[in-house]
Amino acid sequence: MPVENMSQNMSQTVSIYFKVIYTDRTARYDIPLTSTLHSMIEYMKIRSCLDFNLAEIELVEAGQPLSENAPALVPEDTTLEQKYGDRLDTLAFYIRPIQQNPPLSSQYQCVICLNDDLGMNVYRYYGCLHPLCDGCVVQCVRRNIQQCSICRQMRRNSHPPIFVENRIE
Repeated sequence: MPVENMSQNMSQTVSIYFKVIYTDRTARYDIPLTSTLHSMIEYMKIRSCLDFNLAEIELVEAGQPLSENAPALVPEDTTLEQKYGDRLDTLAFYIRPIQQNPPLSSQYQCVICLNDDLGMNVYRYYGCLHPLCDGCVVQCVRRNIQQCSICRQMRRNSHPPIFVENRIE
């Protein structure tokens, strides 16, 4: 390959959408197509600290089962172009902050009422695993709300709300 074509390929970038999980904080970054997953992860650690004030993060590929709760992206030497090929124009990642043993009281926040004090029980009403408090689960059932207000995942009628944790100590 001639030198001019190689340098032209190295300067090509892809605009990738990033979203901090469970928030409305988003950004787009232009990442070179020849970047490896490892270098993109390292770059996003710096950008997340500067732009979102997040100390430690991991990236999760959007659009896979369990979305925000899916396994973190593994650093590897594969380039974005090699790994994602024809999906580059729709590529998106979640930025998941890493917390070291968060206290129980701040571990969950209801995605509907945004209450940090979820009462005695925490539920997952939709398959996406966004947490809801007792009161909001009752309201969702009463009003027959079938979609998560955050990610729009549809609720399966055959599945009751998933009990996550009893917070009685």
